Amino acid sequence: MVASLAGFIAITTQAGEDPRPLVAYSFNEGSGTSSSPQNAVIAVPLQFSDPSTGPVSLFGPSGGGLSGKPGDYALDMGATTNGMGVKGTPGAVARFPVAGTAISGLTSFTISGWIRAASPLDGGARLVECIDPLQNGFLLMTSPGALVLSVNKKQTSSWAKTNGEELLRLTDTWVFFAVSYNGTKTSDNVVFYIGTQSLAPTILAVKSNDAGPVTALNRHGTLSVGNNSDGIRPFHGALDNIALHGSSVDATGALTAEQIKVIYNSARSTPLGPVIKPQTNAIPNTQGHKRQIALIGDSTVCNYPPESPLRGWGQILPEFLAPDVKVINEARGGLSSKTFPRTSWEKIINEHPLFVFIQFGHNDAHGAGKPESTDASTDYKDNLRRFITEARKAGITPILVTPPHRRLFYNGALTNELAPYAEAMTEVGSETHTAVIDLHAKTALVFENLGEIGSTAFTVNRTVDSQAAMEDRTHFTGKGARELARILAASFSSADSGLAKLLSR
Repeated sequence: MVASLAGFIAITTQAGEDPRPLVAYSFNEGSGTSSSPQNAVIAVPLQFSDPSTGPVSLFGPSGGGLSGKPGDYALDMGATTNGMGVKGTPGAVARFPVAGTAISGLTSFTISGWIRAASPLDGGARLVECIDPLQNGFLLMTSPGALVLSVNKKQTSSWAKTNGEELLRLTDTWVFFAVSYNGTKTSDNVVFYIGTQSLAPTILAVKSNDAGPVTALNRHGTLSVGNNSDGIRPFHGALDNIALHGSSVDATGALTAEQIKVIYNSARSTPLGPVIKPQTNAIPNTQGHKRQIALIGDSTVCNYPPESPLRGWGQILPEFLAPDVKVINEARGGLSSKTFPRTSWEKIINEHPLFVFIQFGHNDAHGAGKPESTDASTDYKDNLRRFITEARKAGITPILVTPPHRRLFYNGALTNELAPYAEAMTEVGSETHTAVIDLHAKTALVFENLGEIGSTAFTVNRTVDSQAAMEDRTHFTGKGARELARILAASFSSADSGLAKLLSR
């Protein structure tokens, strides 16, 4: 079993062995030129030195650590370094002075911690590194607006498209980071997280790296923090509560989002958090209502008040389910894959439903420049991958639902403005082995068979706003929503055998 201790570098190499960390260091104890190990299997000091001058102190001032309390210190790379990365001058290094073979061969691992940059992140600055001269091993470095993980020479960047990039560019502010790597998989196996003291960690990006388990290091491989072992790629700023978790036998070293959140919360409140014993990559679904499903999406899915002429298919779906099946409908009007609230998503994760249905596309397709809009081939896909990854890590089975067709006709034929999003979702489903219910194609068949006039009763048309410039052919009436819910229910068996057990008999 992997063991981890917030505030330490912590590694175990065998599942089920002594849960103490293989190596562990707190930046709050030491001689000034070294950081003493605590509760470690290998009792070797983390030594601070400048390659050109020898021993040097890297402890910042008392209260300079994450908590800001007296007695809380940080590893302060800004004390001897005037730049960072390839543009910075050589500086001091915090180095594990034992050959890296002790931590070779990790099948999965997670690096986490807090950074307080003294200048904006630049290219190549090391946060945690453990490589040999042949570039075997792993390292986490910075790049403008991004974190970069390299495993066995293969690099994966976490370029942010929204507030993540802004957080990574902050200076003189503590920013939480974590990156997990699962070497048992070849795709979607690198997950980057970002947060602050007031913003819980969220997934910054999900990427792929097929490097496999960490290649065994030769005798020159050395673990270092805040710089490489030669002192030529320094991070400019302070680091605190750095942690490295790993397993050499399975995927449990790639911590789940919930486990990372526990580490984050522990570090915020105290420099040394409680021991966390990660479980498997998927948390067993033993909490909450055991026969429940969740829905996330837009106005074509959500619930409406009784007096409204509008209905979402999620509002009607319970009519097709067994009486004891609970539906958690977190869909809301106007939302896209980019703007779906984190609080609503965390509510679903905490409820641990059996399945979560994910339908976005209508608002993603809004004009470029609008807050909710996404590009079908890039960030829309990334957002879907994030939902899929987080759901699975919480033990929830994701089901993708392509956006229903708008009832728009031109010269007697249905228009296809949502096709790029439906196709992109289908591609993500194939790529991630996620079931897809193609509501876009199925509603197109319904509208084409009935024709423009015959399908009039399915959408609200002008009944919502008689002064509207265009008829509303996106939102559904009770009749239209019921047909969509029927299509969804009829697709359960082919999507997942477990879904069929939830249908009414």
